Order: sequence, then C-alpha cells, then structure tokens
Amino acid sequence: MRVRPTRRLPGLLFAALTFYIFATNSQVIWLYLVAALMAALVVVGTIAPLIVVRRARPRLARFSRTGFVPPLTQDRGRIFAGDLLVLVYEMGETQPPVELGPLLAKSGRTIAAGSRVAGTEAIVELDAGARGAIDLDAVRVASSWPLGVVRAERWVRAEFSAVVHPRYALPPDDRRHGTLEPVGAAAVRGPGDEFLGLREYRSGDSQRRIHWPTSARTGTLMVIETAQESSNSTHYELALAAADAPATELAVGLAASLAAGNVVAGVPMGMSIPGQARVLRRWGDVLDALAVAFPGEPAAASRSRDSIKVKAEGAQVMVNRGDSTQVLDGGLDLAEALAAIQEAP
Repeated sequence: MRVRPTRRLPGLLFAALTFYIFATNSQVIWLYLVAALMAALVVVGTIAPLIVVRRARPRLARFSRTGFVPPLTQDRGRIFAGDLLVLVYEMGETQPPVELGPLLAKSGRTIAAGSRVAGTEAIVELDAGARGAIDLDAVRVASSWPLGVVRAERWVRAEFSAVVHPRYALPPDDRRHGTLEPVGAAAVRGPGDEFLGLREYRSGDSQRRIHWPTSARTGTLMVIETAQESSNSTHYELALAAADAPATELAVGLAASLAAGNVVAGVPMGMSIPGQARVLRRWGDVLDALAVAFPGEPAAASRSRDSIKVKAEGAQVMVNRGDSTQVLDGGLDLAEALAAIQEAP
C-alpha cells in the first residue's frame, strides 16, 4: 500500500501548531482544545483512508462496450478496436467513496482508465485500443476520504481477459465473396456441411436451425447458415511481412471484410492467417485469429491454386487475384481500400 500526503496536510499541521503556540502563550483553555481537535483530525484523516482502501474488494460483475457496430449481427457481443470498454465492479456493502483506476496488465503495462461510483458499483471506462488481447491483472484502489489530507492507494487483483477484434466492412454486393462471379454462383445456400456463420431469422426458416445461445445473447433470433460444398469456394491468404502498422491493420481489415462478404453471400471460404497452423473456415475462428495476427508469424500452407492473397509489406498492401496484383497505399482507410478493389478491372 502506498500513502502520500496531499496539500491539505501541511496546512492542517501548521494550523494545529499555531493554535498550540497561542494557547501556550495565553494560557487560554479553548485554544488548547482547538489545537487538540486539529491534531485529532490529522490522525483520523491519515488512518481512515488506509482502512477504506484495505477493506475495498472490487469484483468484476459485468462488462459492456460501445463504439463500432459490426455489419454481422452475431458479432455484436464482441469487442472491436477503438471501442469504449465499460467494466462494472461490485464493491459489496455501501462504504466511503473510493476511486478505481488505472488498470494493470499482466505484462506490467499500466492502462489509463476513468471511473465513477454509483451506489455499490464502480464503473471503469477505458479505450479497448488496437486489436489484440486484453489481459488485465489488477486495478488500483485509492481514497482520500474523509478529509483529503492523505491519499492511500493499492493494487487489488481483478483479472479480466478479452480479445479485441479488427474492424471490418462488407464489400460491395457484386464482389462480396472476393471473386468475379455473381453472388451465389460459387455455392448453394441451404443444408450442407460447410458452416458459414449466423444470420437473423427470416420467415420460412426452420426452427431447427435457430442458434438459441446467440439468440439469447443478442435478443434477436439467429439461425445457422450453411452451404453445400463447392469447388468454387474462395480461399484467402493473409501475409504480414515487415510492414508498417497502418499497412498491417489495413491488410487485416481487408481480409476480415472479404471473409465477411462470403458469410453474407453464402459462399464457403478458407483463410490462411499468420500464427495459425491450419486453414480456418468458420467465421468466428477467422475473426478471432485475425485479432492476434502479427508480422513475422508463418501462416498455414494453402492447397488452393486460385487464392486471393492480401499482403502487407512496407507501407503498402498488395491484393493478388490470379495473375493480377493491385497495390494500395497502406494509409488508406478500409472503405477507400474496398472501393479501390471494387474499381479494379
């Protein structure tokens, strides 16, 4: 535990000493009483914050996030880059006010966060930051109650782990699955073994295909979307060479967007991602893997000869389709990059 005085402490000590000197010189009893009272306030103001901080036992009750609205409904429970993450800690019984934050990651990095207390709950807000893993270990509890003469603080174990996913967008309708074929030409939607993802329930869908856990979480009926196997399924390869951070993030966002287009179009897909030993075919697995893909990691080998390759190298992103290569500036935003791909011959 760390204790440090505030600016009020020297002033209170000086006032107590002044009254004591005047009382000694004048022999006025009530001046002694005032000096004693001020000395007692110093003691109380020093001990009380120590007790309050020692008794604080924050427990993570729930969390939520605001910010990016994912195009696919099934992803609304995920955390995305740049979101505002809200952690709600249950403080137990009503007690004197405390402050929570910053947060301490298991890597030792300190994460700035603001907090406010509402009844028996403390609400901590922080920026989810860039894609990757959030692995929190502790939260700092501090208090200067009741007089603000000293501030006591200590780290309290409060573990929380989550994955921050890359933001993505849906490609234009006529190129959603990344090929030059019309939507639906590469696969047949309906009963099959190829899992595409989840979508909102539509009139006429079989109730057997409703995914109840996701429906309960999102508040919207969601059904499992599959497609029949097809030799024309799309394969993507993501390569992250020694690239600048903007180019890396653009390449990851493009790969996620193209894969999301497959889910919407009902086209089977596979994706080779750095750090993954196998080709991923489920949308949820793809998005989770893209969240933690970084340069320098090898990707699973592809058996497909007709792959769409998204490569980040230096300050550029290259999109290879068959014999054609399109070079994009790594500084483009995702919408501009998707539009550039759409306009390519």
